[in-house]
This record gives sequence, structure tokens and C-alpha cells, in this order.
Amino acid sequence: MKITNIPIYIHIPFCEKKCNYCDFPSFANQNERYINIYLECLENELKELNRISSLIQAKTIYIGGGTPTFLSETQLERLFIMLHKYIGINDIEEFTVEMNPGSVSNDKLKILKQNGINRISLGVQSLNDRELDVLGRIHNSNDVYRTIDLLVSNDFNNWNIDLMYGIPEQTVDSWIDTLAHAIKFKPKHISTYNLKIEENTKFYNLYQNKELLLPDEENIITMYQHTIDNLIKESYKHYEISNFCIDGYQSKHNLIYWDNYNYIGIGSSAWSFIGNIRYSNPTSIGSYIETYKSESLSSSWHDVLSKKVEIIDCNLRCQMEDYIMLGLRKIEGISVADYKRRYLQSFEANFSKQIEKLLAHDLMVRTNRGYKLTDKGVLLSNEVIEEFFE
Repeated sequence: MKITNIPIYIHIPFCEKKCNYCDFPSFANQNERYINIYLECLENELKELNRISSLIQAKTIYIGGGTPTFLSETQLERLFIMLHKYIGINDIEEFTVEMNPGSVSNDKLKILKQNGINRISLGVQSLNDRELDVLGRIHNSNDVYRTIDLLVSNDFNNWNIDLMYGIPEQTVDSWIDTLAHAIKFKPKHISTYNLKIEENTKFYNLYQNKELLLPDEENIITMYQHTIDNLIKESYKHYEISNFCIDGYQSKHNLIYWDNYNYIGIGSSAWSFIGNIRYSNPTSIGSYIETYKSESLSSSWHDVLSKKVEIIDCNLRCQMEDYIMLGLRKIEGISVADYKRRYLQSFEANFSKQIEKLLAHDLMVRTNRGYKLTDKGVLLSNEVIEEFFE
């Protein structure tokens, strides 16, 4: 068996501190020994996958977290050694690492550069120190400036800035100021996310107790519309609901997700999609370590591919719904020809009622290739997408 031309996600679930809004499977204040045990288990999982597939050739690799650059220099080097050993990355198109401002040094960036990293995703969130404090971030705005200077001095020219709007106590003016400063950095890519209050977070508890002062819906819409208008004016292409880039610098890894193609996830809580099988590793680090603590006992990937473990068998209807949900997030929308090629069915025939309703309400429009959201539809994207799941 050979697995080629596939995106691979590597999960590093460690952070210096858990942010107030974060419900991601990440964990703070883990000691060096525990992280080393986790890295051993990562290698055991890669070994097992390597035994099943005689060749694993990555199209893209994305190392996310957590904060991957929370690892020490020695741990980073160990991670890259195992990736080079078990995954073919000579022809890789994009190799991304997430990092937080203040979590990197010249020495760490040199390690990234030497190992083929050609894209950085920087978790800035805000350039307002008060808002960063509310979010529980470990950095301030000066840390952002210093980190970007380090990226530039180490010849990283393809980097993304993550920004967040809808932060408690945030105003439209403070968001406009953050966005304006971010644009001045001239990143190749900017991602802007509306804060969601998720369960099992500090923000959720405050929200339940009515102690969280959030911007109202009208201000949220104003922030998002300002984002679109100003980034487009500054020559950024709006190619996905939350993502903007200088043309040619789209996130190749994420586009594969949005196009609903296969991918592999390695590490705790990482998801994979192979054929019609969706599979997730254990969410907790402890359970993941128990699964992969011994090379001789590791059999999860074998069990997945032979359907001997609990998986989500994504049937045809499930795959079509995923295609719509992900495809409508792209500004170019859905291709009816691609839909028919994949599923041997007509998009218009399957969803005629939804299409008619959304066209009538100016939420979706017909294009030369298929259907996409209107500007109004983008602002109400969650409601539009829900129409296809009723």
C-alpha cells in the first residue's frame, strides 16, 4: 500500500498557558519529560503508519497545536528528524508551523528554516494590549513586533497573521486599529475569526454568569464588513470566509480540507479522512500515550484501515453534505461539475428547494461553475449552510 500526495497534520498539544477562550485540545505547564514521552508516541504512530504504507509522500504538512514552538530546540530537532525519517517531504508544496509571538528565538527559527518550513502561522489575535490581556494571551503587542522582525531577519517571507474580532470590550475602532497595524506588516496571508464562546472555557463560565461584555451583533457585522472592504482595497484576495491572501499565497493545506479531499492527522485528537473513513485519535494526551506507548502494541492505523475500531463511516450523503458545508466557505463556492464527478449525482436535483430559497433571498448566486454565497450570504454563512442539513 502507498499513500502519496496527501496533506498531513501533526498535533503538538502543549502551551505555556491556556487562553480564556480556548477549547482546543491543548494543555499548559507540562514538563519536559512528559513532552518527550509524547514525542516517543508520535514516532510510534508514524512507525506504524509507515509499516502499513511502504511510501508516505506528503503534499503538505501542517504542524499545529497548542503551540509547536513551545517545544525546546532539542525537542523541535527530534520532531523534524522523525518527520524526515518516516514521511517523504522532498517534493512537499507547503510546510507550515504555528507559533505564538514571544515563543520563538533566532535559534528556533534557524531549526525551522533548516528543516524546510516555508510558511508560518502567527497567533496574534489582537494588537491591543488590553484585549490581549482579556483573552489571556501570554504576549503583548511589542512581542508581535519583535517576532515579526525575527521572521523577516530569518528570511521567512510567507507568513500568516491570525486576528480575532468580537473580543469582550472590543470596539469597532479598536478592531479597525488592529487591522490597520496588521496590514502595515505586509503579511502574505491574514485570517480573521469571530470569537465563539465555547463550553469548557473560562469565557463560557463568565458568559453563563453574565460577566462577559461582548460586542453586539451590529458591531460584529460592521467589523467583518470593514475587514472585507479594507483587505480587498489593500490587494488581499478574499478566498474563504475567514481568510485573505496576496494572490498566490492561499493556504494550500487548508484548501485541501475545504475541497473535502483525504488527509492524515498524527497526534492526540488529530482527525484523518481516508476514503469514506473518518477517524480521530484520543483527545486526551494520557489516552493517546496509552495507545502508542509501545511500538509493539501500536495497531490503531491497522485497525482503522481494516475497520476494527470505532470510526465514522462517512456514507455518500455524509460526504455530499461535507462537500457543501466546506465548499460554501470558499468565496468561489461550489462547482456543480466537480460535485457530479465525485458523487455521480446532480447538485441542482439533490438540493433544488434549498437553492431556490437561497437564490430568492439573495443569499446565494449562480456562477459559471456552480453556486457561491453573495456578500449578504457570507455575513449569514452559518444560517445558509444549515439550510442544506434540514
